[in-house]
Amino acid sequence: MRDSCHLEVGVPFAQALKQAGLLDFDRLMRHSGGGVYSLNPLRSVVRIGLNNDSLPGFFLKRHFKTPVGELIKDLVRLRWPRSAGWKEWRAGQRFQKIGILTYTPVAWGERTFFLRPRDSFFISLEVQGAERVEDYVVKSYSPPLSRESLQAKRELAARLAHLAKTMHRAGLNHHDFYLGHILIKRKGPGQDDLYVIDLQRVEARRRVPRRLIIKDLAQLNFTASSQVVTLCDRIRFLKLYLGCRKMSSADKRLAIAIGKKTEKISRHTARVLERRRKINR
Repeated sequence: MRDSCHLEVGVPFAQALKQAGLLDFDRLMRHSGGGVYSLNPLRSVVRIGLNNDSLPGFFLKRHFKTPVGELIKDLVRLRWPRSAGWKEWRAGQRFQKIGILTYTPVAWGERTFFLRPRDSFFISLEVQGAERVEDYVVKSYSPPLSRESLQAKRELAARLAHLAKTMHRAGLNHHDFYLGHILIKRKGPGQDDLYVIDLQRVEARRRVPRRLIIKDLAQLNFTASSQVVTLCDRIRFLKLYLGCRKMSSADKRLAIAIGKKTEKISRHTARVLERRRKINR
């Protein structure tokens, strides 16, 4: 059986991609232009600017290989193996359905061999005027804080807690739920929009298992700067997520588990950074 290619494009963007000569799977996978945001043997992310004043730029995320581990994971869970491009497209639709903002899906495509996904891509519309929450928090809420800034920081924490709770109650877990994967777009006091991005590892099920809730919340906790986010801030966030004024014994056990997972992520990150430092010597 020959390779089979599939490409799906949102109607509003088909003409723009066609004019740019990118309405073709192979051309998109070979495209060499654009500003590079990340690049490794398995994946690349580039920003493509179009000669179209009515549209912002596009982000093209290409997956050059589907890891065998991901295929096995799908099969073990009795799911049809799907590419990262499809998963991100589908996850974006799920997030929009439950009212969580994310980037606008533009197109996706995949190449399969004997129905097994090989390489794929996902294109999204750039969220203009947004920045990573991880950077925004450090820039905006480093002490000392005025009363207004303290209140604004607490309001942001409440919105993040609501976002996480909405996601988990809908049966979705992110797997890379770091503050660097949440964007904030300023619109005015109390009116800022939050966008969740990098959705290729999102999973959907009836109920999110406790261990994956712990993982998502620990990833948020890990990327919340200790110079800005205090222990009281973290406890307040968890109470808002749980919807309680006073934590029960089970809630406290959850908090301890999140703390332990945060430490594990910290140790793993330190080892990875050390290996990279040695390689780059």
